[in-house]
Amino acid sequence: MHYIRIKVLYQQDMFSRRNLRVKVMLALYAMEMNQCEDVATGLKMLQSFIAKAYKLRLFNLGLLVRLADLIRKERAIKESKFLPTEKDRQFSARLAANPYIESLRKDKNLNAQILKLTQTEEEQALVKDLLKSILGKKEYRHYCALENTSPEDERAIVLYIFEKLLPNLRAYREYVEDNYPECLNELARINYSVSQVFESVPHQGMPAEQPSDNAEIVFARELLTYTLQQEERLRNIIQPRLKNWDADRIARIDMILMKMAVCELISFNEIPVKVSINEYIDLAKIYSTPRSKDFINGILDNVMRDLYARNEIVKTGRGLIE
Repeated sequence: MHYIRIKVLYQQDMFSRRNLRVKVMLALYAMEMNQCEDVATGLKMLQSFIAKAYKLRLFNLGLLVRLADLIRKERAIKESKFLPTEKDRQFSARLAANPYIESLRKDKNLNAQILKLTQTEEEQALVKDLLKSILGKKEYRHYCALENTSPEDERAIVLYIFEKLLPNLRAYREYVEDNYPECLNELARINYSVSQVFESVPHQGMPAEQPSDNAEIVFARELLTYTLQQEERLRNIIQPRLKNWDADRIARIDMILMKMAVCELISFNEIPVKVSINEYIDLAKIYSTPRSKDFINGILDNVMRDLYARNEIVKTGRGLIE
């Protein structure tokens, strides 16, 4: 059996700016729906969304360990039978010894955090549903039938679970909808990000707890704060470019995304203009209407030209000028 070490891409992906922009958008949307403009309340809401996404990632990693434990338990039960069936004898516990899962098991900080998450009957049922589902998949049967496995084989089955099997498992989606509703729309991205935890590189492990002073989290807090504090200014910048559009009838998410984008253009000197605009166009594709990306693209392009003409965009550093 190959020994494989993993690296938890904690800050690089879990708290990427794109993911954090989504959290800021959700917080601003919730505040608008509740007619709240208090920055402190918004920051608490933002932190809550970040914490929820973090816990879901922990839960997903814990699912692998629990799945391996259940497979090991099932194998022991079948081996203890006085008259095992052919199906019992063919039951493979190979996944229980998967080196990637073993690396998770040996990560003390990770397991300490997973143990803090309450294990409910619903979660235990979910692990059983996951086992039942994977046993019926040809990808898993192929993995179990291999005479010898390479690190690539071991990694491939883990990726299959996270990227293909888990997102389409009804019990899992229902669990997330009940316990992590804020994360439902980004479920595919979350599962993809978790799958990127597994790399054949030196293991760096999980931090002892969720960081609060991470540079990207600071960015998210500033983005939310500046967007709220500059509400009137941002609206005044966007409004002239709406022309025949009634601002009150524009999709709320579209207006929030445009305000966030303009906030980045004028308040974050280190972020290139094109990066900001492209990020919010991409978010519009996922979270708003089918026409939103083109609408937002057109508005932001004109707003950008207006701001340049008034010298209100100041970018510093190499490569930050359009």
